[in-house]
Amino acid sequence: MFCLGQGKRTPLCLALRIPGAMHLMLNIAHPIQFNRAMQTGKSEPLLLTCELDGGERIEVIAKFSEGLERKETSLAIEVVSACLAADLGLPVPVPYLIQVDQDWIESLPIGKERHLVTSSSFMSFGSTYAGTGFNAWMSGEPIRQDLKQCALEIFAFDCFIANPDRRTVNPNCLVKGDQIRIIDHDLAFFHKGTLGWRAPWVPGSLSDMARKGNHIFFDGLKGTELNIEPIQQAWIGLDDERLQDYRAAVPQAWNSAEAITDALDLIKGVRENINFALTEVRRVLS
Repeated sequence: MFCLGQGKRTPLCLALRIPGAMHLMLNIAHPIQFNRAMQTGKSEPLLLTCELDGGERIEVIAKFSEGLERKETSLAIEVVSACLAADLGLPVPVPYLIQVDQDWIESLPIGKERHLVTSSSFMSFGSTYAGTGFNAWMSGEPIRQDLKQCALEIFAFDCFIANPDRRTVNPNCLVKGDQIRIIDHDLAFFHKGTLGWRAPWVPGSLSDMARKGNHIFFDGLKGTELNIEPIQQAWIGLDDERLQDYRAAVPQAWNSAEAITDALDLIKGVRENINFALTEVRRVLS
C-alpha cells in the first residue's frame, strides 16, 4: 500500500474502479462466520469472515449502525471517506458493504453482538482486516523518514474533511514497519453547524489541530520540510463526476442524502480552494 507522495498510486484506487462500470461501487460481502468482537472501538466493531460473490473468503472489520453515533449516516460517511482516501492515494483498507441475512444472524451467540446486528441496518460497512503485526500508533512515536510524506498527506486529509478523530488518545492509525493503515472516519464531515468551525481554506481555521494531542502526526511534522505538491495535484484531480460516484456507492436505504451532499460540498470547496487550504496547513505546521 503506497501513499501518493511515494510516487505510486495505491492499489485500492484500482480496486474501487470497476472496469466498464459507470459508477464506483463497493463489493458486497456476505458474513459466514463471527470470529470475535474487537477489543477496541467505541462502535463495537466485529471481526467477521465473509464471502464475496465470486466465492473468495476475506476477513473484515464490520461496523453496524446501532453502534455508531449517527447510525446509518455514519456508515455513509465511512463510504465517502474511504472512496476519497483511495482516490487521494492514502493507505485505507479495502472497503466493503456487508449484507447480513437472517440465517447468519441466528447463528450468532445470544448476547450483545446479536443485539447489535439485529438492531442495525441490514447493510453495514466493513474494511479488510489488517491482520497480525499491525499495532495502533503509539503516542510520542517518531515518524520514520520514509513515512513522513504519507503522514503529511494524512494530516492534510484529516484537516480538510473535518476529521477530529486521529488523536493521541485514539489514533485510528495502524502501523507495521513501513506500512500504515488509517481507519475509522465515521466522525468526519460533521462540520455543518459545528460551533466555531471554519472552512479549512480560511486563515486560522486549522489552529485547533495544533493543540496538544489533537493529531498524532502534528508534533512529528511541525517545523519540517513539507512537500505539498502531491497533495495539491491529488485534490485538483477530483472531478465532479467522480464525486457523484461516491454518492452512488452509498446504499439509498441509509437515507443519508443530506449528509452526503454536505460532505461532497466540502470536498468541492477544498478542491476549488486547495492553494489557500495548503497555505493554512503550512501555517499550522510552521
